[in-house]
Amino acid sequence: MISSIQHETPVNGGNISSSPSSGITSALSKNFMTLLITQLKNQNPLEPMESGELLNQLAAMTSVSELRDINVGISQLSDQFNAAHLSNATALLGQDVAIDAGQFSFNGDGNKLSLSFPSPGAGHVLRFLLTDHNGVAVKEAHYQGRRNEPPGTPIRKKLDQLFGSLPHGHYWLKSIIDGRDDSESGVLPVQLISKANSIVFNSTDQTPQIRLEAMEPVALSRIRSVTRPEG
Repeated sequence: MISSIQHETPVNGGNISSSPSSGITSALSKNFMTLLITQLKNQNPLEPMESGELLNQLAAMTSVSELRDINVGISQLSDQFNAAHLSNATALLGQDVAIDAGQFSFNGDGNKLSLSFPSPGAGHVLRFLLTDHNGVAVKEAHYQGRRNEPPGTPIRKKLDQLFGSLPHGHYWLKSIIDGRDDSESGVLPVQLISKANSIVFNSTDQTPQIRLEAMEPVALSRIRSVTRPEG
């Protein structure tokens, strides 16, 4: 079992400091005053600068300063947001993580990926239909509620226990009970469970994602529950 962070990005922690923004504002103010004094010294005495023009320049300088302060604040908040996400992702390493079943990518090791679902109860059959990314049926499986098994009893089965050997691929999983599929209300919720073994970073916005065994990385927002590994 290897838990790792596959790519590191600098994360700023600690309290937000106002010194960078203050320094920028101070420099802008100093530059504006220098420019203003230079303009006043070199202005034509017969055509002096109007007060309205001076106010316009001051307003422009103030707007630039405020926008720069806003950008600095957003950048600092973004750093803190990413740091919090990285901390949450790190805490998941080595744990069994559950995500909603449905669309998923599979690397071919069905012993490392489980389905978790509540029992339909004695006398009922929960069917699973697996299709490829084109919607073509690949395999079917079912779970029949055991005698005296109350509805809602937590059930967990390895993917290869239900479907046997499956090739690498992108799949859709649909559950069907009492003639209703999972696009209808009242159908039992089904989750995929796998162990979180590393952290990767989204190439677009550098937010951390969890790489699960037998699956492609998933965003933290997809995680529904966390449990200790079985056995």
